Amino acid sequence: MPYEVGEFFLDFLINNEPHYSDWYEIMEESLPEFMQYTRQVAEHFLFNEVRVKTSGWWVFKIQELQYYNDGAWCGVFEEKT
Repeated sequence: MPYEVGEFFLDFLINNEPHYSDWYEIMEESLPEFMQYTRQVAEHFLFNEVRVKTSGWWVFKIQELQYYNDGAWCGVFEEKT
């Protein structure tokens, strides 16, 4: 049965500094598929070298949480293909 996920908050600590990420998305996958995605996000963060990449300028700066895998930096929230 499809269901909707509204705002989802995860708290991440890097060097004892909190970094918060939130996103909104509609999930039409089953609960096991959604939980698999959530587990993948946690594994990206917990089992790899991580960094916060800042891009943009002035008030338009954004921060992206990334992990290092196979010689490249990837977004923690990107699904593996």
